[in-house]
Amino acid sequence: MINQFIKNGMPEQWKTSFTILIPKAKKASYTIAKSWRPIQLQSILAKLMEGIITLGLANLKILPDNMYGGRKSYGTTDAIQALDTFVNNNKHRNICLTTQDVEGGFDHLRLSRTCDIIGQKNKHLAQWVRN
Repeated sequence: MINQFIKNGMPEQWKTSFTILIPKAKKASYTIAKSWRPIQLQSILAKLMEGIITLGLANLKILPDNMYGGRKSYGTTDAIQALDTFVNNNKHRNICLTTQDVEGGFDHLRLSRTCDIIGQKNKHLAQWVRN
């Protein structure tokens, strides 16, 4: 079955998911979208197959060491620790971090101050962040 899955791809019915919304605790208003946490309900068979393939790739030792998602014993704290170590070991270099899930991740930063700091190294990147 695994070989067939790899050869033919994921069956169409496994690609369907349902999203439910769970209210976040202690929000002033639940009329705002950010007051809800979306949870995606996916086919158990799809999750199982993805896990088997990820485990197989990990056992083949072909996944890079810095891939943390979907791997046993690798989590967000491991990724943050690896990033911190990298930054500390490369203090003499310019480093740029790009993430895919930034909404809400930097709520406590002042945009103008952040862009001023970035602009000291790269004015074009600062303008991109500002926009």
